[in-house]
Amino acid sequence: MNATDTKPIKVAVLDPVGFRGGQARALQLVAEAIYQGSRAEGMPAEVVLGYLETPSHQPDDFRELRQEIKQRPFVWKTLSTGEARRALTYAGVPLPEVLEQEYQVPDDGINQFYDCDFWLFISDWLLKPLLPIRSYALMVYDYIQRYEPNVLPAEANLTFLRAARRASGVLVTTKFTLMDALQYAGVALDRVHKVPMLAPDFSRDGVCRQKSEPSDYFIWTTNLAIHKNHVNAVKALRIYYEQLSGSLRCLLTGFNSNAILKGAYPHLEPVREMVVQSQALQDKVVAMGDLPDVRYRNLLANARFLWHPARIDNGSFCVVEAAFLGVPSLSSDYPAMREMDDFYKLGLSWCNPHNPAQMAEQLKRMEQEADARKNDLPDVADLEAKGVASAAVEYWKAVQACL
Repeated sequence: MNATDTKPIKVAVLDPVGFRGGQARALQLVAEAIYQGSRAEGMPAEVVLGYLETPSHQPDDFRELRQEIKQRPFVWKTLSTGEARRALTYAGVPLPEVLEQEYQVPDDGINQFYDCDFWLFISDWLLKPLLPIRSYALMVYDYIQRYEPNVLPAEANLTFLRAARRASGVLVTTKFTLMDALQYAGVALDRVHKVPMLAPDFSRDGVCRQKSEPSDYFIWTTNLAIHKNHVNAVKALRIYYEQLSGSLRCLLTGFNSNAILKGAYPHLEPVREMVVQSQALQDKVVAMGDLPDVRYRNLLANARFLWHPARIDNGSFCVVEAAFLGVPSLSSDYPAMREMDDFYKLGLSWCNPHNPAQMAEQLKRMEQEADARKNDLPDVADLEAKGVASAAVEYWKAVQACL
């Protein structure tokens, strides 16, 4: 495809899972990057955003999406071997040597996104093989299951890995995940494409950097995922309050975070037991739940610091959001967060996610040094300069490489 072609490439950017929060933001950002990048290269693509239709979806989930990028809800449709054979034959697509027992296609109620030339899924969580009727690529943000064996059933994990191996390309945002794609998922080197991290412009929401007197709290934003390290984090909080005379309240936020202190899931039982035993935890740790973005950012803007105690992932943009608002962060020390710190120049403080006593000591240190740590934060202008526009061309080139 080049600038002289009359028919633009049509790219579908799809979320196969239907998560909200960070996943919804990633969906918008990737769609926007492809839209901008194709135009910067003189090859304006038509971009369609596809989101899984779920009860949790809200009309304003994609409120920042430009009008030129069309939205389509979809559901997954399962095809038998016979149905798959007919669909491929009608589409003029050569049949695979061996057909799977079942395939899935994203059903948008129109024509299963067949009008799009290319599909880019922003997750590898594909529970069944995709009908091989269009080229597709995957954005893979991490392979947590390599480090947290209980995250996925073995069968599901194998399906996800096969999806990556069959894809035209796999896009990653860190060297850490790139190596996992090669060594763990077994994707060929020439089909793995590293693209820049994409963070929203958090400065556009009308929330200003902290101007008031320092507050008496810090924020721990998390969710129910096992790798979020809840047990060690609460152990650290107990030491911080009971042994180190920590004075700051901990506001616990995030999707379904109300369930954490209650120990509502098996991996959280030790948390519930600690909370029952500790008056300090009951008094000082406040479960705020999943807050609207503006409410969360106002709380964050006035926090002394943000705490990110997860064990491992592809890096959490909560620390970038905090930096936009003038708030320093204490983060677990693992490779992806080091890459994020280096890319955005965040001046992060570090703790060991496997050592609750050391985590508690770092919490106490942040209580004492948070104001001074603000001097290490990047300027908003520097963060804005690393937004979608600066990364867009690289995303478009990655898509071209997969076509």
